[in-house]
Amino acid sequence: MKKIKIGIVGAGLISQVCHIPNYTDNKSCEVIALADFRKKLREKVAKKFQIKNTYSSHQELLKNKDIEAVIIITGKQNTGPIALDCIKEKKHIFTEKPSAHTYEQAKKLVDLARINKVKYVVGYMKRYDSGVVKAKKILKTLVKSNKLGEINFVRVHNFMGDSYCNPKNYIKSKEKVPKNIPRWSISPKWIKNKDRKHYSGYLNTYCHDLNLIRYLFNKDLKIEFTNLSKMNGRIVVFKVDNTLCSLETGRSNYNIWDETIEIYFMKGIVKLSFPPALLKKKCCEIEIYNSNNNTKKKITLKNFSWAFKCQADEFIKTIKLNKKSLNPGSDAMIDLKIIENIWRFKKI
Repeated sequence: MKKIKIGIVGAGLISQVCHIPNYTDNKSCEVIALADFRKKLREKVAKKFQIKNTYSSHQELLKNKDIEAVIIITGKQNTGPIALDCIKEKKHIFTEKPSAHTYEQAKKLVDLARINKVKYVVGYMKRYDSGVVKAKKILKTLVKSNKLGEINFVRVHNFMGDSYCNPKNYIKSKEKVPKNIPRWSISPKWIKNKDRKHYSGYLNTYCHDLNLIRYLFNKDLKIEFTNLSKMNGRIVVFKVDNTLCSLETGRSNYNIWDETIEIYFMKGIVKLSFPPALLKKKCCEIEIYNSNNNTKKKITLKNFSWAFKCQADEFIKTIKLNKKSLNPGSDAMIDLKIIENIWRFKKI
């Protein structure tokens, strides 16, 4: 069986913990190259995961003609230009979210990927969470059967907290990343300088929630109201068809991860509770309240794979079977358009 030859750009914590092991463990692909500007780090990581070839830059990595697909796990400003170079070389690519910092940047990548006929996938791993997959099926059934009546309201809450879960056994480095590596702007030009980092931070964390709302309901989002005046507590209200949906976002010093989606039906509630991203042994939990019989049912799946692993496996299948991805770049750029519209909607 022919294995897909993989190159990985970026050897930091997220790459080591969430991505490299899932590709080195996949029997349908072979990781043959690793690129990172940090010499000591890339050599240690390559040795740990038995990656034969190492390079100081993605440009050097792309000279390896055996590579068919590139996994890009780098700084957010670097993702876009690296992705563009890989697509130019007609390599299939997977990048962490967000795909870029502006809709214009993302569209450039999507358009070129289409022209060059390569797979371009963006890392919204929560779509692969077993609990989310189960919840999507439950919601579809409830809406079709009208068992709990119509949906009255949707509440999305993400006040962050600790998503890293004290990761261990990864290789650290104090080596500095050069300043002359390719970077794209972290915000649209019309964002004021004092707000650029706030925009970038908002995009990086909460694009997940927007992406999930769209995935669960297969609907467009129309902005009704925004208040972004206080970084530690912000709110956006959308319309999903004729239903209002609130997106509450903020920051906290919690030792927990505080992210939920609650769907309020006329006769019940479906609540999704999300685990920290790096927690491997837990998936999204589902709780259903049914007022018809006044019962609460909690669904906790026991047999599941980590969302990051499912995502990596699906990327390889997408290439091998030439199938459409669950999270293509063409879909991911919709989230960028929505977030730009959120920041345009009302002055901060």
